[in-house]
Amino acid sequence: MMISESNYYTEVENFLLEKRERGLLVSASDYRIMKKWETMGIPLDVVKEGIELTIDGIKFSKRDRINGIITLSSCGRRVLKLWRERCDAKRGLQEEWYSD
Repeated sequence: MMISESNYYTEVENFLLEKRERGLLVSASDYRIMKKWETMGIPLDVVKEGIELTIDGIKFSKRDRINGIITLSSCGRRVLKLWRERCDAKRGLQEEWYSD
């Protein structure tokens, strides 16, 4: 099932705001990143996991104190890594299935 673009944005926005625990809005830059991820077909669960892992890592390294606002650009590397890993795993499973 394909999620509508506005729902995709709303889900990502709400999750980011909830996880970062500060700031009331996301930036125009964050919306451009959401658009890129949506266009790439990155599922919400991957985006949310990337955001959560990034913020948890920052909180851990800063002893639960975050200075400033976390943006999607700071989560981008983790989201793309998770997406690449998922795609590679799917490809590996397909190759395994076809080689039997």
